[in-house]
Amino acid sequence: RRIGLAVEFHLLYKRHIDIFTGAIRYARQHHWTTVNDDWIESTLAKASPDDLPFDGIIARVDAPRVGLTEEANRLGIPVVNVLTSSPLYDALPGVFPDYEKIGRMRAEHLLSRGLYHFACPAIRGRASDQREAAAFTATIEAAGFTVARLDLPPRWGDTLEAYRHNNHLIERWMDSWLLPMGVASCEDVMARHIATRCLERGWRIPDDVAIIGGHNEEQVCDQLSPSLSSVEVGFEKVGYEAARLL
Repeated sequence: RRIGLAVEFHLLYKRHIDIFTGAIRYARQHHWTTVNDDWIESTLAKASPDDLPFDGIIARVDAPRVGLTEEANRLGIPVVNVLTSSPLYDALPGVFPDYEKIGRMRAEHLLSRGLYHFACPAIRGRASDQREAAAFTATIEAAGFTVARLDLPPRWGDTLEAYRHNNHLIERWMDSWLLPMGVASCEDVMARHIATRCLERGWRIPDDVAIIGGHNEEQVCDQLSPSLSSVEVGFEKVGYEAARLL
């Protein structure tokens, strides 16, 4: 069998690479051929039912890629989705991490440190972030505390103008913190950004601000000082189970 993988491998995020790796591992065990094709909707558009490019597809079906499902249906090719924020989340078979559990784990970790003040940044419109943040907030509130939430746009630092604007929002948000503070970030890049802002203020990590990050991007978490705690989500298993579901 020939399987198309459209998981945005070129972006080199751990979640993309690990999903790719897990799917490849299953494919090798079952003697499948895999093709990494991040422009898979174009490949399908040029295909005919008599000459199928793939027997099945595993994809991060984001909004720009919704069209691939129409082409796949036309050709009779099954698709498994691995993107929680997909507009077709409820329409396609898919495999996803338990983001609510991740949020609870972050909360339990910070509560176990004896902290009383908590903050949580999340990306607006990203379903995984919002589920994690909601579960984190619910767990903290069940323990009798409150959470300072901050929602940021998906491309909060893609341009200098956006970076300056959103960094100003983050700085104003941090002005309201009561130390010591426990911070749960849904992604490690944001956790690192907050850590940098804390050090610039003379705040100690983890004494004044304890931070737990997102998806265990090791180079972001471990290779800089201070190192950051994070959550190993298990995206490789997502890829493996997506292949098995396919």
